[in-house]
Amino acid sequence: MLSRNVSDRTSYLERALRKSSHLFIIAGALSGMLILLKIGGLSIATRLVYAGFDITFTLIALSSLIALIARTNSDKEM
Repeated sequence: MLSRNVSDRTSYLERALRKSSHLFIIAGALSGMLILLKIGGLSIATRLVYAGFDITFTLIALSSLIALIARTNSDKEM
């Protein structure tokens, strides 16, 4: 990665987004594994797992968009 001077606020935001992205990826992977198990008699649990899977990937996309905007704005400040 290229070295660049970044303000403390931006670097904190990038670190927070990186940590939350890892959390969302892990949650999505766990939901995906539970989807593959296909719990037989628990249809409500299956619906919740599918919802959790969709929500985690929405949050991953949202955090990626915020990180992109933050990096673009930090490049303009230079």
